[in-house]
Amino acid sequence: MSIPLHIFLILYLLFLIAYFIFAAIILYYLARYGGMTFVSFSMFFLFAGVSVVILFISYSELIVIDWQRSVEIFDFISRPSNYF
Repeated sequence: MSIPLHIFLILYLLFLIAYFIFAAIILYYLARYGGMTFVSFSMFFLFAGVSVVILFISYSELIVIDWQRSVEIFDFISRPSNYF
């Protein structure tokens, strides 16, 4: 049984969409209800900076993968065994 590798990329993109939705909600609540202090802005920019670094690292790692390949799962079930 094989699974196309691009399925994992689609799952990762869905995770990124959910992450950015929650980040937008956090930004909204920070602007609406949070105090406009130096600490709140610095924590938001720290959060945004770490997010950008993580996105850059994941992009640089994902760009080198051949997404047309498949992942073999339970390969020992689909082929005959020579054990007996």
